Amino acid sequence: MRILINNINKKLNKKYLGLSKKKIEKPNIINKNFQISISHDFPISAIFINKKKAGIDIQIPKIKLKNIEKNFLNNIEIKNIKNNLYKSCVYWCIKESIYKINTSKKYLIMNKKRKKNIIHYSINHGYIFTYLYE
Repeated sequence: MRILINNINKKLNKKYLGLSKKKIEKPNIINKNFQISISHDFPISAIFINKKKAGIDIQIPKIKLKNIEKNFLNNIEIKNIKNNLYKSCVYWCIKESIYKINTSKKYLIMNKKRKKNIIHYSINHGYIFTYLYE
């Protein structure tokens, strides 16, 4: 943890004072003009700090995603994944990252008026990792 805080101090060029979080808001760095997004799926965590809005998600594909697919995928997406757990998890992570950057469920469905963001993702050591920023 000390190494992480030292790296944050170095990147922000100011002393790290911690995080604040209200009930319905996402975490914020105290006294900083930076956005933070946090994700975890045991035993790994990820933190993304950016000057503008940031959204991050990390997950290991689990069978329970298949049980709730109809809650977060539309019919076209369900056809596209073709019962592939990794593809399902990629969609989940992308939508979680979008949700975190917007903090509103209405953006889970991308609309034409919304500015396009590049969504980055990778699969490493069995984990799906996605992030985007404005």
